[in-house]
Amino acid sequence: MRDTTNKVDILKEKLVLTMENVKVEEAKTDELIVIVNKEAEDAEREQAIAQKQEEETNVIANEAQRQMNAANESLAAAIPAMQRAEAAVDCLSVKAIVEFSSFNQPPPGSELVTRAVQILKGVTNKKQLQDWGAQQKMMKPPQGFIDSLKAYDKDHITDAMKAALKTPELLLNPQFNFETMTKKSSAAANLCNWVINVVGYNDIFVVVEPLKMQAEAS
Repeated sequence: MRDTTNKVDILKEKLVLTMENVKVEEAKTDELIVIVNKEAEDAEREQAIAQKQEEETNVIANEAQRQMNAANESLAAAIPAMQRAEAAVDCLSVKAIVEFSSFNQPPPGSELVTRAVQILKGVTNKKQLQDWGAQQKMMKPPQGFIDSLKAYDKDHITDAMKAALKTPELLLNPQFNFETMTKKSSAAANLCNWVINVVGYNDIFVVVEPLKMQAEAS
């Protein structure tokens, strides 16, 4: 009986120790659950932030693509003007330039065209812009003059040039058109077409190109 009692007491002591260990493990488990839950919450929060950033990035990328598409469409509208300018130069012949530049005095009104070409070539001197002799010199040699128009940098016409061209005396003059100039000289008519379309192309290009570059950088 005494042995049995002793065994029971020992078992009770072991049970107490076991229960204490269980409580310790439960506490550790509870701590682990808290840590896991916090890490899960942190992960969910980070995922939400990442998703939001991704959505914002997509919005920015989509807007940049929209701007790029719009810029490309607008630039496409400039292409016909560029093509008309190139066609006008292609219609110029050495013979036509020689004939036009050989006049002692230009056919009335045609000097507007050569003056406009002078401005596009960077001439700012008022005396030269009024001088037929200076304009004749500009067209020599004829082939070199034609080649210079073909190679003209249409993208970089300055604001000062366009301000000098867009006046009632030149581009805003009712006479400044292909049909009117055809009656005076075929060379003057094609030069007129070249000026109108080069400026028209540049008007679109200078507005759209910065938008396209901005979209590409986004």
